[in-house]
Amino acid sequence: MITFKGGDCYFVANYNRNAVSSYNFKKLFKEDLIIKTKVKIDWKSIEKEEHSYKGIVSFNGMHFGIMLKIDNGDYLLSAEVWTMGQDGIYILNDCYIKLNKDTFDEWRNIKLELKQNKTISLETTEGKEEIKLTGKIPDYSTSYMWVGCQDNHRDTPEKHRGNFIGQMKQLSINTTNGYFFKSNFNKRTRYKIFDESGNGNHLLKKHLNSEGNLIVY
Repeated sequence: MITFKGGDCYFVANYNRNAVSSYNFKKLFKEDLIIKTKVKIDWKSIEKEEHSYKGIVSFNGMHFGIMLKIDNGDYLLSAEVWTMGQDGIYILNDCYIKLNKDTFDEWRNIKLELKQNKTISLETTEGKEEIKLTGKIPDYSTSYMWVGCQDNHRDTPEKHRGNFIGQMKQLSINTTNGYFFKSNFNKRTRYKIFDESGNGNHLLKKHLNSEGNLIVY
């Protein structure tokens, strides 16, 4: 299990210094994919923050992934992806589920399923929702995959980092060609969580050098 306190997070970069990844981002975004995780959300802490839009698993840029937010008093879990319409304008496809406050203190399984340029769906304790995509998905192969936030690059303003507060027990990303990443977080070091899929896409803990840049091991 890993705990997020609103500033710590993990990531997989879109490159690897040691070239150990056997399933890279360029392959990943050519396939249908499923993101599955199990989390407990610390809503009480999130409620106290000025910015309540958080990322659980997210690819940065025009954000794609599993998000949560408080909107007009509603507590929402969201599966989001951007597409480009025929007019060249980008559109946010937001498939969301309103959460039941009776389940706030419980662990919940979450499943996002993306069918390339067709549909995106979200499934959790309260049920399942699916929407059709309105256009073509952009190239996310230059993004980073973030776990526990939306984006923690140095130049990302604090209010747009979307730092998650809560706990996570497991995470997997599966495609039509097998797993991109899979872990229950048991095998880990101080700065890395082992990718049990065998592809070498290990989660790296956010660590900055003296210039404030992310370190990719």
